[in-house]
Amino acid sequence: MAPLIRMLELDELARIHAEQMAEEDELRHAEADALRFALKDIPHRRLGENVARGESVRSIHNDMMNTLSNRNNILDRRFSHMGMGTAVGKHGDLYLCQIFRG
Repeated sequence: MAPLIRMLELDELARIHAEQMAEEDELRHAEADALRFALKDIPHRRLGENVARGESVRSIHNDMMNTLSNRNNILDRRFSHMGMGTAVGKHGDLYLCQIFRG
């Protein structure tokens, strides 16, 4: 399995979404149409997203790997690129967003 390539454009979108979730104190996926529009100039066939909240990146990663849909995105061979962003919420929770592109 080839490693995912980090993409700065995806990092930026993921960071913005993590900050929105942290500000709203709400875990939610980005609007699919908005994500596709933001990536309109970047060729892609497939997009995926993981969102999570937790105490640390390590605890979030462990939870993601134990959640079938999140783990499937992380291990999906059809994705070639990824970006990730984090933000701290008002109650100290860490919000994380991962965006995958294939």
